[in-house]
Amino acid sequence: MAAYFDTYQSPPLPDGRRSIHPRLVHPSQNTSKDMMDSNEHATTLTRADISAALSAVSEYIKTQLSYGGRVHLDGIGTFSVAPHFKTPKYAGDKVSGDDVTFKRIVFTPERQLRQHLLQNLTFHHRNGFHGRTVEEEYVKDFLQEYFQTHTGITVRELSKLVHVCATRAGALLRALYEEGFLIRQRIGSAYLYAPAEGGE
Repeated sequence: MAAYFDTYQSPPLPDGRRSIHPRLVHPSQNTSKDMMDSNEHATTLTRADISAALSAVSEYIKTQLSYGGRVHLDGIGTFSVAPHFKTPKYAGDKVSGDDVTFKRIVFTPERQLRQHLLQNLTFHHRNGFHGRTVEEEYVKDFLQEYFQTHTGITVRELSKLVHVCATRAGALLRALYEEGFLIRQRIGSAYLYAPAEGGE
């Protein structure tokens, strides 16, 4: 799957030129529930097992960071905390623990993760953020991957997986059906959408 980006301009330079910079455009945000859904199909673990493991990892990271510790997760990276002074300090100033507070969590990705992204992550350019266009192409890419392990999808399922309302999910699936990318079958009061021949 590809990531989508558009560009924004920085303030003009003295000669009038403006430098441009890429920024990601992504209509979806993945959650712990999405991870549980994915891993439930890919492993023999139950949702309860996965939920308990995620909760334990979360609590462990919070506890260790609360002590100023570092946490390294194999294949992912290292989490640590960065402190800063509440107010500016200068050489010779008296300093105590009350002067220092939490600034941010620092995440340093593992080399293998960076290498994986360098080799596998591709980008598609979109001039400006036109949500409908990006959503349709994103959902099409998403479904191509989804149908590798699933035979069909409903409006309700798509709504949950890509975090759009049911009305929007229905419109996206209907558009792909009318395009010939999907076929559909009525199941009770709803439709089940599946890949058309050659649509995977």
